[in-house]
Amino acid sequence: MSGPKVSIYDLTGWARQVVEGQIRCENQAIVCGEQIKQILSQCSGMRGSLEKSLQMLNLFQSKYGGQEQTIAEVKNLMQNLEREIQSIQSEYNKNIPTISPKYRISDEAYEQKKHELQRILAIKKIAEDLKKELNKAANAGKDAGVREQKKTNQKIAEYLNDGDEAPANPLEGRNLQELEKSISNDISGSFSFDSFEEEPKQKSLDDAKKELFNELAELLKLELPKSLLDEIKNALTNLDKIDQMSRLTSFDSITVKKIFKDIEKYQIECEKEEAAFAEQVLRYKTLCDMAHLEAEKNRSFKDTAELEEAIHEMELAVVKQKEQAYIADCVDEVMQDMGYDLIGKREVTKKSGKHFKNELYQFGEGTAVNITYSSEGQIAMELGGIAREDRVPTADETSVLTQDMQTFCGEFAEFEKRMKAKGVIVGNRIALMPPEAEYAAIINVSDYNVEPGKQITEMNVASTKKKAATAQKVLRRDE
Repeated sequence: MSGPKVSIYDLTGWARQVVEGQIRCENQAIVCGEQIKQILSQCSGMRGSLEKSLQMLNLFQSKYGGQEQTIAEVKNLMQNLEREIQSIQSEYNKNIPTISPKYRISDEAYEQKKHELQRILAIKKIAEDLKKELNKAANAGKDAGVREQKKTNQKIAEYLNDGDEAPANPLEGRNLQELEKSISNDISGSFSFDSFEEEPKQKSLDDAKKELFNELAELLKLELPKSLLDEIKNALTNLDKIDQMSRLTSFDSITVKKIFKDIEKYQIECEKEEAAFAEQVLRYKTLCDMAHLEAEKNRSFKDTAELEEAIHEMELAVVKQKEQAYIADCVDEVMQDMGYDLIGKREVTKKSGKHFKNELYQFGEGTAVNITYSSEGQIAMELGGIAREDRVPTADETSVLTQDMQTFCGEFAEFEKRMKAKGVIVGNRIALMPPEAEYAAIINVSDYNVEPGKQITEMNVASTKKKAATAQKVLRRDE
């Protein structure tokens, strides 16, 4: 073969930006697709919650009124639930994101990926809005119960604050108490909600302190950060020192309420972090699919930092694969555009584990250019004579091959010029050997997978010398 021309090709800044942009769009679109499926599954399972909410609303409507609009909204949502889910599912099915085996490097291709992502994001937004609407409807009965109880408690408070003045209706006070009891019974008979605020019954100071102590002590069993646990312990210490009901009431409304609000805030943050972590895991698994590394999908992570590092590494692996695939495609396109006919391929794995791929292109009568792709990204291009056996070239063949090498050197410069036009440049030149006799060699075409019926001419120096010129005539499709 001719003197090796070994290079590691790289993408121009623009081409790499296009590749990485398409990878990000594709990865995000696939993650969104999985999230859409999860949201629709959750929506499908909410009919039972809607039915319970409607039951509560109907109960409050029959006793206290004022729920007509909410009942109508919940009923309408229940009637259209399946249709809404099917509509979103149908739109998603038309835009299911997939992993592209190859990328086109162009601004138009990048824009297309962006549009595909925007479409899937829009579908996700519709699914999220439906879920929010369902959650609101599922909580409508509970919210109505809270409002009714607060209104009743307010009426009772206003009545009690009237002092010695008698109510306009002598039965008003009793009726209000019965109304409060009725609402509490209605609520407890249909649901059990911790968030319902019941009007406190008259208790002794010790009983009230004991109840509050037990409530705070239960919080210490939760998985909370040290700051919150210290806050609870400090509250328990202060609670023990209280000796007046008024101070206990103030302690409950200020200190204890703040603790519960802090815990609720912490739990909300934990839920957000868990959701964000789950999304990142999904992103990582999608990258594994894009890199065709199925075994890596089962990896577990101890924290967010480890997960983010794994995502970064997998992104680099995907980028490298896509870049090498694009560069290999460009090599094929440019070789064919310059008139070289692909006559054979092969893949070789050495004992060391290194993997190579070879492609053989017809250069002239009895000669070919062998292109070798290594797993490290190196591409070697060499010219040789064609035969169907392993042998060394004769002296006459060496002379012809040396002259052909000179011609190929010019063609190689044209090859790299055309590669650059496609966004592929030399990243590292490893070897660029001159056309000398020591590099003349014979290629055994029998080692390659050749398409059936492909006509291959072996090297024949006697026939070659009859040609008008020893210089290789290279045809180009666009000339």
